[in-house]
Amino acid sequence: MERLEDHDFVVNTRSHTVLGAVSRSYVFYSNHDFIRDIQDLLSGGQFAFFPKDSLGRFRYVNGFSVNTQLFLRFILRVESGRVTGPGGEGDDVTEIGIQFKNSLVGDAAVSIQYFINRLLCANGLIVPAGKTQSRIFHSGKRKNFMKRLERSFREVERKIGSTATAVKSLMAINFDPESLALTKMTPKVFDIIPGSRSKVMAEHRIPKRHKTRMTRAEQAEYEGSIIDRIPKTFAGKHAARVFNSPYRKNATMFDFINIFTEYAQTQPIHKRLEIEERAGVLADQIVKNKRKFGS
Repeated sequence: MERLEDHDFVVNTRSHTVLGAVSRSYVFYSNHDFIRDIQDLLSGGQFAFFPKDSLGRFRYVNGFSVNTQLFLRFILRVESGRVTGPGGEGDDVTEIGIQFKNSLVGDAAVSIQYFINRLLCANGLIVPAGKTQSRIFHSGKRKNFMKRLERSFREVERKIGSTATAVKSLMAINFDPESLALTKMTPKVFDIIPGSRSKVMAEHRIPKRHKTRMTRAEQAEYEGSIIDRIPKTFAGKHAARVFNSPYRKNATMFDFINIFTEYAQTQPIHKRLEIEERAGVLADQIVKNKRKFGS
């Protein structure tokens, strides 16, 4: 009781259920208020219903409710690219927008992240937008909270062009499993889908080897051989078609990332969002280390 003296409860009054315990500095922010405020932010005060209308320059894509968390996704710009290879040329169109997330019990800050939707695969990718700009904590006065939300949103919106540049970078980097291993990204690769490393090794009968008995070059070759089997193990209908497209001379890192985002669509919504976000973290790391990969 002493520990709870400085806390308040967030309660569902219909079901008489305690949803969470929060400090007294917490600003209650219902999902209803969240939807209304995001609508005002994007539309400039012009009322619109998400499912059918655009909000200013933004177009609503979809939304998800997971327990007490709500996710809303909007598209702002479209990047049209061309891919070439032995089969000729083809279009590669990617939509880029923003994802907003709220937790009404305050167990996580309101967050703003970049959302990428590749039309060729029809799946999503969540890319970090920078921690300082993209997180708004449930604290302080309501008026100040709204000012912080708007300021963060404008900063993320202003830098959305960097995400378009990142997409182009991923499209320009060849899929190279050994390079992923050499840049020490193997853990991030296999963390995206829990248990994926074991599944790949078992399915392709890759024997376990001890790192201490291998040189750095041998480790990279060994880890690369496991990563190289990921497309054969997890690629879905669309990812496999893109990954092996006759329009490409080589598969790219964007094709590789799309394997995970398509797989995510086969999972329950909470797992899907986790996979999309972890895939986005890997994509972000690849772009930041692009000089270490061959062009």
